[in-house]
Amino acid sequence: MEGIQKLTMEDILELEAKPKTKTERVFDYIISFLPTLFGIIHLLEYLLVPNYGFNRHTNLYAYFIGMLIAIAFFFFILGLSNKKVFTKLRYKAPFYSFVFFLLMAYDYLTLKTGILILPYFPWVDSIMNAAWSDRIYLLDCVKNSLILLFTGYFIGVITGLVTGILCGYSKKVHYWVTPFMKLLGPIPSTTWIPVVMVIAASLFKGAVFIIALGVWFSVTLATMTGIH
Repeated sequence: MEGIQKLTMEDILELEAKPKTKTERVFDYIISFLPTLFGIIHLLEYLLVPNYGFNRHTNLYAYFIGMLIAIAFFFFILGLSNKKVFTKLRYKAPFYSFVFFLLMAYDYLTLKTGILILPYFPWVDSIMNAAWSDRIYLLDCVKNSLILLFTGYFIGVITGLVTGILCGYSKKVHYWVTPFMKLLGPIPSTTWIPVVMVIAASLFKGAVFIIALGVWFSVTLATMTGIH
């Protein structure tokens, strides 16, 4: 029994798959190389096509696209010697190519032609530069948002587990809690924002309450249903 090798789903599909012809294999290589090709085309479009009017760009976005091209090309080269990597790349390559195409189309419609105008449609390079210049402020915002999110989440999970377990094992608790769940369940948590802004002691506590309420209902229902 120790000498028996377990087959994965990928191995089974490979054994059941029809052998590909030489033309089909060449086509697979072409498709797998498309993300790199589309990335190069987009980079050339960004660097060589003149900007519209007074629109300006920097090299930051060019470096970003170049990094993506390098990653796509690295996995293409790796896939030539690794069949699993090549299979995954072949499957994802059309989507990755489409992403490069969307980036190129958006850049052309904003930075290069001005069809989509500021301030409603800033080009990606300006967004990246703004994010980089305000990186300290953005990191502080991310930190505070995560504190807010996880505070509300863990309060909701703990109270939801306690309520769900009690409702699952106690008929009396289930009798009193179920009507409130039926009442609060259909109401989205965001609709409580105006009420919370009036009665909450601070915006932080109000936001924690809204997050915890949404988590509490889902966890309570899931726990109670699982016990039943």
